[in-house]
Amino acid sequence: PAGKYCPDLDQATVLTCPEGTYSTSGSRVCKDCPAGYACPSPDETPVACEPGKFSDVNATLCSECAAGNQCLNPAAPMPCDTGTYSEQGAVRCIPCQAGFLCPQGSNRSDKEDCPMGGFCDGQFFYPCPAGTYGPLTNRKTAADCTPCPAGRYCQGP
Repeated sequence: PAGKYCPDLDQATVLTCPEGTYSTSGSRVCKDCPAGYACPSPDETPVACEPGKFSDVNATLCSECAAGNQCLNPAAPMPCDTGTYSEQGAVRCIPCQAGFLCPQGSNRSDKEDCPMGGFCDGQFFYPCPAGTYGPLTNRKTAADCTPCPAGRYCQGP
């Protein structure tokens, strides 16, 4: 029967498949539940993980994708790239907001403040252009840099 296996050819011995495996009726062996699927019961065929969830081999349940990761492939969560972030259960990472920096694996769009002296697009820091300076944090564009006061020198990058 499904969920059982018969290791002997004569089928005199019937054993139950262990958790995280499954079998169909008449099987001699239990099959591993593949990554990206859950096998809640040995007598059921694998069930694909829903979007935003993942599983390893021999899983009985799918797990929610952790914040800072994306689960495009339900068998292999990947950390968000620099300049992107995700909340728990994300299928894809999304761009971080300007004025901040998001290193790889970020779980918030405002993970790190953009430092003084420049501006940030969510992924990179850019120094203020020559003739301007950046006295404040979290600046978004070059237009946020302040022109040098008259009679002062502001060195660019």
